Amino acid sequence: MALGSVSISSFIPGELEDLTGTVSITPFTRAEIERLANKKAYPNGRVVWSWSVRAASDTVNVPTDVDYLVVAFATGDYKLLRGYSIKVPVNTITYTIKFTTGGVFTISCSYNVTGYISISGYHYY
Repeated sequence: MALGSVSISSFIPGELEDLTGTVSITPFTRAEIERLANKKAYPNGRVVWSWSVRAASDTVNVPTDVDYLVVAFATGDYKLLRGYSIKVPVNTITYTIKFTTGGVFTISCSYNVTGYISISGYHYY
């Protein structure tokens, strides 16, 4: 059911009036309005999950609503999409991080380092 209709014939010259008529505007559902509002409020996505992993080597199952991860290293933050892997050089150590399409995050490096690395999971709207 339409909320209303708008006649645009008063804005168009008489010879084109027969081609226009009435335009019906269909309303948005509540879910569509919420999705559009969230997309506007969170253009880079919204943090929906966070975790800390062991810096030397770790594997974590990531929730299905996470579209991409941001991994915080000393040299900066790195964005990692599902299905991709990257190598991150930090001083003399190179980390390999992977985020599979099935939602498994893996980090590994060539040295036995101590400490933890923070990861945040974002969801696009």
